[in-house]
Amino acid sequence: MLAMRCASGRMGKILLIALLIACTMVAGASKQAGASGNAQVPSIVYPPTNLVAMPGQSQATLTWMPTTTSKIDHYVVYRRYTTETGFSATVPTKVSANAYRGYTVNLPVGETYEFKVSAVRITNGKAEESSKSKPTYAVPY
Repeated sequence: MLAMRCASGRMGKILLIALLIACTMVAGASKQAGASGNAQVPSIVYPPTNLVAMPGQSQATLTWMPTTTSKIDHYVVYRRYTTETGFSATVPTKVSANAYRGYTVNLPVGETYEFKVSAVRITNGKAEESSKSKPTYAVPY
């Protein structure tokens, strides 16, 4: 109606159609944002990158670039001897979300170890784990 008062005839109908399309797009976008009006969290949890293992005396210190996914709860560090198949978690508890700055793993000397790290986000009480990072290696001395 507003568009019809501002312009008459065919131009008024075009303005009205444009207004209806714009209102429909806004309504659709607000439904996608959720009831609270906040954008939904993306469903993909991206893995950390640039994993580095610095060997030390009976240990290795791991550092990595944190995931670009927001709201990470913790990381999981995986390790294996290079002669093993599969990976086992090195810690039964979660590794702090700040662990990427330097996480030290105590290891027996004389083996070559391969490490991978994944990121974990908790959404609605459910853990979502990323794929594992590219591997890195360390030989403690």
